[in-house]
Amino acid sequence: MSIIDEEEAVIWLHDPNLFPFVREGFTLQHGRSRAISLRSDKEKVLIGFTTLKRNATSLGQGRFYRRFFYLSSWDYKKKAVHYLPVESVDTLTVAAGVAGHKTERSKTPPTLEQRRVLESIFDAKK
Repeated sequence: MSIIDEEEAVIWLHDPNLFPFVREGFTLQHGRSRAISLRSDKEKVLIGFTTLKRNATSLGQGRFYRRFFYLSSWDYKKKAVHYLPVESVDTLTVAAGVAGHKTERSKTPPTLEQRRVLESIFDAKK
């Protein structure tokens, strides 16, 4: 059984349709459904996270591996050359219990509107 098999839902804090890709990561957290914190990392913004089923396996002391989705401040700022971070996945392929993956959509350079949306999210974080 993999870690993501115990997921119940994906909670999006920002509309996933706005972004062709997000970075996918795992973290050890207390609780199955609490919001995940990126610990005041000014270079990253949390886009979404997963909640776990009631019977999810604890790693002890109420700690669980949880998947989260984020963007770095520079992800949508590249204009000339579009790069795709190795841990990135297409937001439309993300679902509870399903590993996200890259697609042609996620390989498309960000539009001006997508860059503006990300900038506004980071501005609001300040």
